[in-house]
Amino acid sequence: MKRLGISKLGLYMIHWPGFITNGWCNDAFVQGLADCQQQGLTQAVGVSNFNLGRVKTAQQILKVTLFFVYTLSAQHLGVILECGSVMLSLHVNAA
Repeated sequence: MKRLGISKLGLYMIHWPGFITNGWCNDAFVQGLADCQQQGLTQAVGVSNFNLGRVKTAQQILKVTLFFVYTLSAQHLGVILECGSVMLSLHVNAA
């Protein structure tokens, strides 16, 4: 951020969850987002392409009310309903 000349990011997010070689550390990645937000380094945090189980786990770790999810198949994963039930912000790209 120093090189960019900024003190805070608008949004810091995980684009793809880990799978085969690093799937075991998804919770640690999400905790890193929470740490950055708690330290005031970012205004908002989010995840992209997470399935319903990962969204629920991320929300428990982050403990924030504004949470961005971006997924191509949100309707099939139940993510839309989950986000609505816990007041999360959802952006869906239906490309």
